[in-house]
Amino acid sequence: VLAGHFERGDAYADRIRALAAEPDLADSVSLAGASEPVPELLARSAIGVLSSRSEGMPNAVLEYMAAGLPVAATDLPGIRQALGEAASHWLTPAGDAEALAERLLELMKDPERRKEWGRRNRMRAETEFSVQALGDRTLAVLQEVRR
Repeated sequence: VLAGHFERGDAYADRIRALAAEPDLADSVSLAGASEPVPELLARSAIGVLSSRSEGMPNAVLEYMAAGLPVAATDLPGIRQALGEAASHWLTPAGDAEALAERLLELMKDPERRKEWGRRNRMRAETEFSVQALGDRTLAVLQEVRR
C-alpha cells in the first residue's frame, strides 16, 4: 500500500501509477491516496518505508515506530536520530533505490526479524518520543538556560 498524493500530471506520480499497474504488481500494490486515516493504514502495514532525500525529524518515521513497524529508510540525520544507531543497518543512502530494495526484501523474507525490529521501534518511540520524555527533555533544557 502506497500512501500519498498521486496526482495526474505529476511525472513521479504517473510513473508510480504505471509501475503499480504492471501485470506482475497489479495484484499486490495499491495506492491509498492521502486521505486514509494513518493509524488504520499503519495497522494493515508490515513495514514502514521513507525514501526522502531531505527531512528534518519526519513524523512518518515516528508514526511507523509507534505503530510497531520495522523501518527501512534513507540515511538522513533526523531519521537516524529517530531510529537510533542500532537501526543503522536499515538506513540507505538517499537516492540508492537498490540498497533500499535490498533492505525491504530482507524484512519481507524474515517475519521474525520484522517483528523484532517493530518491537524495538515501538519501545524506542515510547521511551524516547513519548509526550512525557519530550516534556522532560524540554524542561531540562529550559532549566539549564535559566541558570
